[in-house]
Amino acid sequence: MKVAICEDNVVFAKQVESYINNYTFIEENGIKVVLNTASPEELAKFIQKEQVDCFFLDIDFGTAINGLELAKIIRAALPLASIIFITTHNEMLHLTFKYQVEALDFIIKDEEEDLQHSIISALNSAFTKYRNIGERLDTHYFQIKVGEYVKNINLDDILYFKAADVPHKLTLSTKQGFYEFYAKLNEIEEKEGFDEIFFRCHRSYLIQLNNVLEINWKSKMIIMLNGDKCPISFRKVKLLKEKLTAFKS
Repeated sequence: MKVAICEDNVVFAKQVESYINNYTFIEENGIKVVLNTASPEELAKFIQKEQVDCFFLDIDFGTAINGLELAKIIRAALPLASIIFITTHNEMLHLTFKYQVEALDFIIKDEEEDLQHSIISALNSAFTKYRNIGERLDTHYFQIKVGEYVKNINLDDILYFKAADVPHKLTLSTKQGFYEFYAKLNEIEEKEGFDEIFFRCHRSYLIQLNNVLEINWKSKMIIMLNGDKCPISFRKVKLLKEKLTAFKS
């Protein structure tokens, strides 16, 4: 799970990051702080190109964008992300409902004795939500688990699944890179909704139709967006043509 912190008090921001890093080091849960900034504008730009799953935000930055407005920008770009406010402005709690940002938690800075506990508690709630995303049918994510690590991958970023030489082990190719995890290709193929955008072109390959660059029917080879080649078995040629015709329409 990727975390971003936006807080104009640099010392306090480093303290929050330290709490998170110490906790994730002990738990080995794969939580990582990917951005710690005092600028809401920088964070707003960052999420246009990077996935972030959990945010710790101040409310008053002394800039044109306050924390509530920033949260609204985040919610529009990343509707499933967790937003946690850390601020001295407890009187602004009711405004989170007005801005419709669905904050996961609201932590008061002045409560120093409970601050670390409150941050870790909120982080745990966000991580539980993150782990459950891949199990929900109303989300556009596929979840993989590698040991204690959990990663949610947007279906639009998936290129293909490939059966590895090791039994029940798969390689997942995405626009960002490769992942290896244990699962069965048949089970993934049968996931609800997957038949709309995925196709089993070969016993060892399940491709994402949106990310096909071109198809060489003569050599029975599919070229994906990253240049990787996925074979088409002879008996799947006709089915693939029919699928593509229906898919494009």
